Amino acid sequence: MKSFLIILLFISCCTFSRANTSWPYKYQKDGITFYATGSADSVEMNKLFKTFFNKLVNNLKRADKSYEIFLITDRFLIFPFFYDKWFGSIAWDTLRKPDNAFLFDYYYYRVGGENAKWHFRKGKPASTKYLFDLPEPIDIGSTYDTSKAKVGLKIIYNYAAEDSLTVWDRLFTLVQYGIDHIEEIKQTQKRISVPLPMMTYEPPNIDKQVSLLTIDTGLIRTLPLLKLEFDAKKAISQKAISPLIYTTPILAIMFIFGLLLIIKNRKTIYKK
Repeated sequence: MKSFLIILLFISCCTFSRANTSWPYKYQKDGITFYATGSADSVEMNKLFKTFFNKLVNNLKRADKSYEIFLITDRFLIFPFFYDKWFGSIAWDTLRKPDNAFLFDYYYYRVGGENAKWHFRKGKPASTKYLFDLPEPIDIGSTYDTSKAKVGLKIIYNYAAEDSLTVWDRLFTLVQYGIDHIEEIKQTQKRISVPLPMMTYEPPNIDKQVSLLTIDTGLIRTLPLLKLEFDAKKAISQKAISPLIYTTPILAIMFIFGLLLIIKNRKTIYKK
């Protein structure tokens, strides 16, 4: 009986932890790489992103395919009200997505003074090998990977609620604009600093910054939208389904089965 209860508890914990896990998605085709993040490892979410990506690639007008394109979306459709305004950057830059492990380790030792003590009370990395001296704010592409990165067109997009009805057209617009203005981007892009809200345990007064290359972000926000004509509802047969929908009935059956075993055992004890 104890074994049954332990198994039931384990399954319950796994179910609820999985339901609240973000999941990375990656798609590649025709020299274009698309990184996205979903709320879970969902078949429907994967279908949504994949269908969008295929339509995006097929609709882009791109004569020169000698360079690669990276489209990176962070917190995509997970926390729709976390940001007040969407953010986009377009640059000719190294084709690396942010290395969250490196950024976390780096800033862990850069909070300084009393804030460092605050962190050490929460625990610390296994060694001090993460101590680096880099020009700050460090580049968002900083990483443990020492291999030489390719250079190409790099678009970063952060979703916000104000873009809920136009997000797919927005992504299409950013990529197409980058393709149409490669030389202009190389000449006019500048390095800017942006906040990095990434740590789970952090003192509230720490304002972490990273830098990235981009053209004028004000200009990016005013780009006329191109119509991709992507229908998210048609892209999937039904809405993304939470794993709880499948696992809750199973847990209920197991609970009832366990309850019946307890009742049966008590009746046996009373008979004795």
